[in-house]
Amino acid sequence: MTAKSQTTEKKTFLALDLGGTNFRVLLVEVSPAGIDPSTGMQKTNCKMDSKIYKVPANLMSEHGDRLFDHIAHCIADFIKIKKVKIAKSLNREGYEI
Repeated sequence: MTAKSQTTEKKTFLALDLGGTNFRVLLVEVSPAGIDPSTGMQKTNCKMDSKIYKVPANLMSEHGDRLFDHIAHCIADFIKIKKVKIAKSLNREGYEI
């Protein structure tokens, strides 16, 4: 996040982590938690939910199309299982338009 959080701002992000043998999809929700009285800074809550998918070894060494097809299927599965709502369109800052 590149801007300061506003007190009413609640954002949900999809994060992806591709390692050597696993692919992890994360749903991260960041929301305001009030002002820290000692610093005057905005505090935030962060909730995460994730699922780990195995990446078959052959996909890591074959043509990239098959690997990215697998990743796309994993993301679609995660979105369906977790009932993630997808914004129709986002501007450059990630806000729905």
